[in-house]
Amino acid sequence: MDASEIARKAADYIRINGHTKNELWNAEGNACFQGAVCAVMLGKEKVLGYSNYSYWEELVPVISSDETRAIIETATGIIRERDWGVEPMWQIGDTVFDPISYNNADETTAEDVIYLLELAAKELDEQRSLPG
Repeated sequence: MDASEIARKAADYIRINGHTKNELWNAEGNACFQGAVCAVMLGKEKVLGYSNYSYWEELVPVISSDETRAIIETATGIIRERDWGVEPMWQIGDTVFDPISYNNADETTAEDVIYLLELAAKELDEQRSLPG
């Protein structure tokens, strides 16, 4: 599955299961931006919390995958280009996770995160279709 398909399915995950902040998933199966991406990549239709999450060994490679990086970097570019004004609070190495900060902002809704994932999917499709 390529990054654009993962982003689209992550948007669908939130649309179907709901949205949460400050955690990957909650006990009802709602997901944040990153949690929805991870659930899709793990092939899960719904993840009910993670306090007893049995997939941690699978989760680390998913979070650090090329597909996840592409989605995060593309979404970060969209957030910055549109000046959606979030202060980045997550960074690993040289990757700044603006989408996580955007997801967790008080004013951000599920619809906002779904829209961001859909924009990222569209942009990833456009990048893939460029020659070279």
